[in-house]
Amino acid sequence: MNIDELKNTWNQDDSYEETPEISMEHKNRINLPLEKMRKNMRMEFWSTVGIFVFAFAVIAVSPGPFKFKFYITILIASMVFVTFFFSASFLNSIKI
Repeated sequence: MNIDELKNTWNQDDSYEETPEISMEHKNRINLPLEKMRKNMRMEFWSTVGIFVFAFAVIAVSPGPFKFKFYITILIASMVFVTFFFSASFLNSIKI
């Protein structure tokens, strides 16, 4: 197929005229992919907060040497900072 046939086929294509129109009330009910992603990220953020609270509670209750608890606490605290930083930057970047 040469380029002229391709151009003619492209110009003759009128499928874009057949797209249906969406009413305003139905348009408001459509969940856009970005909104779904935002909802999923919010749910993931709150579940991560719950996991971190649970992890700190387990560390506080568990018996063990102070040095080990300190290292694990520092590790989880750094995970908290990284998670909050990336969650905040992601949620701020997708606002419309």
